Amino acid sequence: MQQFMSALLLGLIGGAPFALLGLGLVLVYRGSRVFNFAQGEFGTVSAFTAYLLSFRLPIGISMLIGIGVGVLMGLLTERLVVQPLFNAPKVTLLVATAAVATGSIALQLAIGDAALRSYPPLIEGNAFEPFNVPIRWQQLLVVLALAGVAIALYLFFKTALGTAVLAAAQEPVATDLVGIGTRKMSALVWGLAGLVGGITGVIVAALQPFTPGYVTSDFLIFAFVAAVVGGMTSMPGAVLGGLVLGLVQSFSASYLADIRWISDNIPAVGEVTVFILLIAVLAFRPTGLLGKEA
Repeated sequence: MQQFMSALLLGLIGGAPFALLGLGLVLVYRGSRVFNFAQGEFGTVSAFTAYLLSFRLPIGISMLIGIGVGVLMGLLTERLVVQPLFNAPKVTLLVATAAVATGSIALQLAIGDAALRSYPPLIEGNAFEPFNVPIRWQQLLVVLALAGVAIALYLFFKTALGTAVLAAAQEPVATDLVGIGTRKMSALVWGLAGLVGGITGVIVAALQPFTPGYVTSDFLIFAFVAAVVGGMTSMPGAVLGGLVLGLVQSFSASYLADIRWISDNIPAVGEVTVFILLIAVLAFRPTGLLGKEA
């Protein structure tokens, strides 16, 4: 029982960053029908900003400024990359966002180096230890951020402005004809994506040392998998997908790794089971667990 509950808690905690980053991916996809490979770098740049400012300012203020930089990066990406390619094929925009990500990582390496960096969490210490699993306050902050962002985005898409964003993505010509600026809606979506990415980056960076591109390298692929598993058009699906991925990794590491043949031949059993899950979902429910046809 203790092993089961430990795996459950670790899975939920571990899946929260995937779900949070996945929300940003779904937001951009719903708002502009683009797979945004720069989403992770919105978070990394925010974390690096918080790190640099933490030497002179309180960590809370440094994180807030870092999040603001993430929003700015989202807006600049939209203005300098997305708008010039507004009428280009979506695959062109996909490649362009990947170029933004690689360019951002290269710039980070040019300014600094690949050394590990870290800054203190917003709240030090452990919150509690259920079933002998120490849960840190900063880990709880990730879960609370996920809940807050998920609820806020869900409510946003219920408003007239959220409906306008969806209309601009689905019927841009008709939306322009009724006086709703599709490009303004695009800027709003990318600014919000920068906000979600920035929140993810600054709070996760306080949990572990990080390097240039760490959100992209450590979380982005799993966040994409979470979004696809949950449904690229569903905000609740992104949350569900992220948590399911965390649970799959945790239970695989806890139970499957105890099997001798698996431990000897499949060292990364958690990652392997995640991608088996992805293949299964794509085979039997291509729209995802909660997704609908776009």
